[in-house]
Amino acid sequence: MTIPAFVLKSEFELPGTNAKGYAGIVDYMTDKEKVKKGEAYNTPDYFPEGILSYMSDEKKASGLFTKEKDFVDKNSIRELKESYQQAEQNGSLQWKFVGSFDNEWLKENQILDPDGEVREQTLKKAVRVMMERLIKEEKFIPSQTIWAASFHHNTDNLHFHISLVEKENSRELVKRRQKKIEKTLSPTGMQTRFYRDQGAESLQPKGKLKQTTLEKMKSAFLNELTRPSRKQILEKQTALRDTLVQELQLPQETFTERKELLRILQVLPQDKKKWQYKTISREHPIAKERIDSYTQRYLHNSGNKVAFQQVLKEEARFRERLYGGNHNYKENQMADLEYRLGNRLLKELKVQLEEKNKLRSVSRILQKNQKEDGTSEIRFTLRDRRRLDRVMGDTYQKKLNLLYYDQNEREAEYVRHRQEYGLE
Repeated sequence: MTIPAFVLKSEFELPGTNAKGYAGIVDYMTDKEKVKKGEAYNTPDYFPEGILSYMSDEKKASGLFTKEKDFVDKNSIRELKESYQQAEQNGSLQWKFVGSFDNEWLKENQILDPDGEVREQTLKKAVRVMMERLIKEEKFIPSQTIWAASFHHNTDNLHFHISLVEKENSRELVKRRQKKIEKTLSPTGMQTRFYRDQGAESLQPKGKLKQTTLEKMKSAFLNELTRPSRKQILEKQTALRDTLVQELQLPQETFTERKELLRILQVLPQDKKKWQYKTISREHPIAKERIDSYTQRYLHNSGNKVAFQQVLKEEARFRERLYGGNHNYKENQMADLEYRLGNRLLKELKVQLEEKNKLRSVSRILQKNQKEDGTSEIRFTLRDRRRLDRVMGDTYQKKLNLLYYDQNEREAEYVRHRQEYGLE
């Protein structure tokens, strides 16, 4: 399986479960022995106490940044800690995120230079977009949320930490068993933390984020990060897809296609409001099968299909490298095209039937005029034309012009015949 270019992990912390609090103690990460020890066990999976102090440690990071500030100075850090402490006192949770990169992928996308220089402004912009998505998906109140982040360079792979709290808890309260954080040393001497069950239940804010939220956060981050470099290929993909859809037009169908269209019409519901591909797929499987057969035959004969599939293949390879594994991107895009073509075909069928119905209306008007005049001659007056204009509408002007032309030809032929026989 392909190693993903970016991994995002999260956890939450309950108020009062960490003896050093949300804000932590700056001395924890400035002690030389702990810094040295910390370098040995600091990985993107580990969340040490004092997240703010840890993130702002200049030996490990390039400094804190927030939604509004690219760099948080010492005075602002002090204010930030006070806000975190207040949030904890108000019963809010703290959410912690770690995003880790494959450095080779960063180099391939010109985010990390060979000499180790990082385009942090680009990364910061993507982090802000990601946090906006988190706030939206989890329905946090923007004015009540505080978050800070920092990029760290002290491991093999560049990674970032983010910490978020609410000034006042807005999360649903749920029953949970009380737990207490305890620490222990592994056989290798690494410090680990675990929660020990205290047995009693209490109401606590719901901290677990939806899995879809984490996926959307990751997508928002990566889309923002890669959009400039992928803009051209994605625009080409969209243009090819739209062309394939727009080129499906029924007036040019062959005799074989007309038979297939008739078979589709035979199984469509009478209510044309249901002529939507989603509804047809759900309620009329035979109609869906025939629609798909028609659109697939159309695609097979289209000159743009190969070009579209080639672009999809290229984008699928890029996304496989980005997310790791196979995410069925090409298959999903082809399914989306099938959906669009199905709706296009149903729309064209509906328009064609409406045209035929309006042409029948034209025929009935002409026949009515003949009976009223009591003559075998077909007369087409200005009044008739105005009435037909109202019936047909401007979009059918070409068909009306053809009708006028045929009418005039018949009248001219009638005059020639009378002249040949000396009747005029």
